[in-house]
Amino acid sequence: MSAIRSYRILLAAGLRAQLSVRIWEVDAQANGSALDPIFAAIDCHRAAAKANELAQRRADASEAQANKLAADRASDANTAAMLALIATVPTTAAGLRAGLRYVAAKGFEGNDLVEFIRTLLHSRHFSTDTD
Repeated sequence: MSAIRSYRILLAAGLRAQLSVRIWEVDAQANGSALDPIFAAIDCHRAAAKANELAQRRADASEAQANKLAADRASDANTAAMLALIATVPTTAAGLRAGLRYVAAKGFEGNDLVEFIRTLLHSRHFSTDTD
């Protein structure tokens, strides 16, 4: 597969992630309420992880330098999406559950899991007046 096609696939995945965020923003504006940002963060990470997986497979199957560069960029985008996800505080009980389910399903571990738990503790669902 050509490097240009690989790049186009990665670009499409990135655009889907951006579109997902925009859809959440438009829906929130239409409803006059703020939707939980964790859903957009999950969608962005899901798209970035999928693009990263595809790019890594292409780079492994090819000696083309462009494929290696695309894989590096996809990995960077995946890392950025993961860092954004673990820093996003859920604002609803549904968002809290969705974040926990997603992180568990993806097998987050180590520092990433610890940081996500710390982020969750900032959710109003864990706040108490006795702290």
